[in-house]
Amino acid sequence: HHDMITSCFSDSDSVPQIMSRLRTFSSSAESGELAGKLLATLSRMSPRSLVVTHRLLTQAPSRTYEECFAMEFNAAQEIVRSGEFKEGVRALLVDKDNAPQWDPPTLEEVTEEMVEEYFVKRSPQWEPLRL
Repeated sequence: HHDMITSCFSDSDSVPQIMSRLRTFSSSAESGELAGKLLATLSRMSPRSLVVTHRLLTQAPSRTYEECFAMEFNAAQEIVRSGEFKEGVRALLVDKDNAPQWDPPTLEEVTEEMVEEYFVKRSPQWEPLRL
């Protein structure tokens, strides 16, 4: 499955591209089952959080450990502030309906402005992690 994983995840520039490549591989004899499972799992996740996670992962190689920890800490704070975490907990643990109402509901509706919110310095109550 190495080729499929590399093609879908390492060589992709965006989450929509990852999803598209997983759809392509899901019909292959060799990696179809795994690609289908990955596609199904990612399709249930918060579109906004998927894009934020992709950006965190693609920016990490050019950052120091301290910068990565601070960047992830700030993103985690914004996930809580934005309501994405609360909605995921509600759908999975509280109501147990497994039907989260993500905002926005699709990858195509995630804007650069939404994602940028996870990478800006917050007011004093949202201080960056100091290591």
